[in-house]
Amino acid sequence: MQENKTNTENILLPPINHRIQKLIKLYAKGSVKKFSEIIGLSSSQKLNRIFNIDIRNQQYPIASIDIITAIANIFSSISMDWLLTGDGPMNKLSDAPVSRECSTPNISENTQDPTVLEIYKKQIAESKEQIHTLLFENKILNKEVGRLEGILNSKNERIDELRIEIETLKKDFQTHIAKVAMRAVK
Repeated sequence: MQENKTNTENILLPPINHRIQKLIKLYAKGSVKKFSEIIGLSSSQKLNRIFNIDIRNQQYPIASIDIITAIANIFSSISMDWLLTGDGPMNKLSDAPVSRECSTPNISENTQDPTVLEIYKKQIAESKEQIHTLLFENKILNKEVGRLEGILNSKNERIDELRIEIETLKKDFQTHIAKVAMRAVK
């Protein structure tokens, strides 16, 4: 991962990329691959790209909405204002401890602190709500998949019927041609 400036050129890393770089250092010990896995990207290539100069325009690409959304979905405690603009604190809950690993703070260190426990409870409640929403969306999507599979099966059956009809027409045509040829020979 590049630092804020490259060694060969004086090109600055875009501020949003620099903030993502901070998150990678904080939550994945600087590993772009590990951070990509944490935020659910199928490949680290998309994330790694924002830290390398694009040879076509000699600039760093700015983080895509996919990357920003993935970060927002996994790290609910990260302030999107901070991530997008650099304004305000990095954490929405400025009193919350910041974890060094993934997005789950070390509970054992702070279990006696009621504020921290409330933060954990809130995060758990938010996670449960997200799970409930995703399960509902999954149910709807499964119904849609079933409906589309039904349509696809119907279309495939029609294709098979048309193939049979084409073969019958070919045979009828060949028979007709043979009869015409026989009559022409007589």
